[in-house]
Amino acid sequence: MKRRFIVVFLILLLNVFLISASIRTNKETYNTGETVYAVSSVGGNDNLCRSQNPPQTVKMSIVENKDSWNDGDTFTEITSSEIPNSRFSSKKIWEEPRPGSYDLLIDCNNDQKYNEASEPLFNKGFNVVIKDGVLKSSFGDKNITSFSWQYDSEEPDLNNEILVLRIIAENEDITLNNLSLEFNSPENASVKLEIYVDKNNDAQLNPVDNLIGEIETTEKKASASVNLNYVLSLGAYESFILVYKMSQNYLEGSYSLKVISIEGTGVISNKQITSFGLPISSDTMTVLKEKSCLGALNLALTPSPAEKNSVITARVSDLTGCDNKNVYLKTDACYLFLNIDLGSCVLKDNKCEIKNVAAIEEYYACVDKNGDNDFNDFGESDLEKLEIFETVKEIEENVTSEINLTETQPAPITGQAIRGLKKIFGNQSALLTALTIILIFILLVLVLILFRLKPVVS
Repeated sequence: MKRRFIVVFLILLLNVFLISASIRTNKETYNTGETVYAVSSVGGNDNLCRSQNPPQTVKMSIVENKDSWNDGDTFTEITSSEIPNSRFSSKKIWEEPRPGSYDLLIDCNNDQKYNEASEPLFNKGFNVVIKDGVLKSSFGDKNITSFSWQYDSEEPDLNNEILVLRIIAENEDITLNNLSLEFNSPENASVKLEIYVDKNNDAQLNPVDNLIGEIETTEKKASASVNLNYVLSLGAYESFILVYKMSQNYLEGSYSLKVISIEGTGVISNKQITSFGLPISSDTMTVLKEKSCLGALNLALTPSPAEKNSVITARVSDLTGCDNKNVYLKTDACYLFLNIDLGSCVLKDNKCEIKNVAAIEEYYACVDKNGDNDFNDFGESDLEKLEIFETVKEIEENVTSEINLTETQPAPITGQAIRGLKKIFGNQSALLTALTIILIFILLVLVLILFRLKPVVS
């Protein structure tokens, strides 16, 4: 009897050992920032949680390490993940582990208690140790090249993106504390800079972007430190936009900056961290003289209405401060790339005119007021429609071509002639309308005479 008890005890002990030894991590020690993987060594036809109808997957819990576990011990999981209820070689179970010592446990009956006889346990456990965080900086994905800017009272655009930085935190979350930089600007120039988190990663300031720091200085070559307050998550690349806040008072000249260093504090290690990859310099922003060409271009065509193929004059006015700028007369909207120039003139006393032939119904005038090589800004284009009429000689020629009387088709020809006259004179003056009626009357008389003479000819 005693021997049988010992055998049963040894079998149960072996079973517990086999169950406990069926799960483990792929190594004993991890650094913060690494990923923890689990391995199952259960038999090829066996299950981690055994039952008559074993589930396909089970929940593996990561719990605080204990020196020893007793049957019925309760636990609180740190995190958990679904794993196969069978043998597997490697399964990701914790992507951002916190420092500490941990065990693995599979709660097969989901009662938040350890069942020594049937539930796998990895009591040897594993450790997560702190590895100091690392900051890395580089140019953003969309680099900002040199550009020019001028104050435009008609369309004030006061945000100028000058540099985009791409920063990543490794091993732990890092709180960004400050950014040191150097300004290069004209003497006595006042410079205001703001720093944003580029939430949509488009290298342009948008309402969704978060302001995390700002500074203003008046020194020509100033070194400055900007206080920041932003937590950079472990492993996530984020973009930061440095933006000049412009005003009407910005002095003409060249502006640029250099990011010297970025410093932060490790959230776990609490150590001071300085970014690699710096310094990084921006390209140049050239500030031009304030825009002086103002107003909305106005195009007038004379005479209007105009006789077809006659000479018309296109006059441009309603501008100020625009002398010596070119105005172009075009056949289509100014912003279109494929467009025909009908002529051009140079503004003098903010006016100029172009002679052309009355051949189309729509004319476009275009002027580049701010020198940005397009006609898309306020007041840089205007459309004018021209009413065109034909001369009496042309009318007679059209009537002749419309009316082709024959002896066998009088009625249809008359209808065509009337439609032709209506088409020609539909929108003309009373004189032309009267002329149309007279011509129609003459046409009817001719048709009647034709019918009366037809029997005689036969």
